[in-house]
Amino acid sequence: MQIGSLKQSEIFAFLAALFLIGVVLSEQHRVESDQRLEAENQRLVEENLGLEAEKRHLEVERQRLGTENQHLEAENQRFESGKQYLESENQRLESGKQYLEAENQRLELEKQRLEKPPIITLSEETREFRFPSSSAEVSRPFAEALRKNIIPDLDRLSKEYDCDVIEIIGHTDGVPVKPARSNIDYITHSKDDVVFGSNLDLGMLRAISVMRIFEKAQKQGKLTRIKYFMPYSAGQFVRPDKRLAWGRETEGDRARRRIEIRLLRSR
Repeated sequence: MQIGSLKQSEIFAFLAALFLIGVVLSEQHRVESDQRLEAENQRLVEENLGLEAEKRHLEVERQRLGTENQHLEAENQRFESGKQYLESENQRLESGKQYLEAENQRLELEKQRLEKPPIITLSEETREFRFPSSSAEVSRPFAEALRKNIIPDLDRLSKEYDCDVIEIIGHTDGVPVKPARSNIDYITHSKDDVVFGSNLDLGMLRAISVMRIFEKAQKQGKLTRIKYFMPYSAGQFVRPDKRLAWGRETEGDRARRRIEIRLLRSR
């Protein structure tokens, strides 16, 4: 019985030892598990702190980006306002430019209207522009010089100065014409024979002769701006220097025998 009892005690001790070992191992495992959990918890806490810090950093960055975006929007609005202002200013300047151009054109037209084109003088001092003595017949060289030189000049000047009237004024010297009874008052056709009784009559007939050549040129497409041809005569009364001449003055007779052509505006 004693031996059996010893065996039971040994068994009990062995079991108790196993239990203690189990308890120790279990406690050790629990401690290690707690340590691992603590370490993991510490890691998670630290990671959470890092995430919180990152979150705060991202929030600060978001606020900075928001502020930057607001600044960019304000800058964009300022740019748009400046763009609209520049477009408005450009339109204003363009309108001002158009106004100035129109005003300049108006002033240029007014200047041309106020300016007088030069007087063209066909003096007998030039061989081509001579009439036969006591005659209103235009010679062939005279007519050719009118067509080649004078009519192109009149065409150009009429456009440049916006003129639509040509005055042709006949001037003579002071030598009396052969006494005759003038029939100018009774002429009914351009082909009728004309008898002139004074230098005034002769100056008028010479002006008309030149006018006929202008009219013919107009029918051929020249002097298109001209509406009226107006012949006049000053006879022997107006010298080239615009002084009046009386009686039988013969000084400078060749210069006094001339045709003056003036461009005018009817309006």
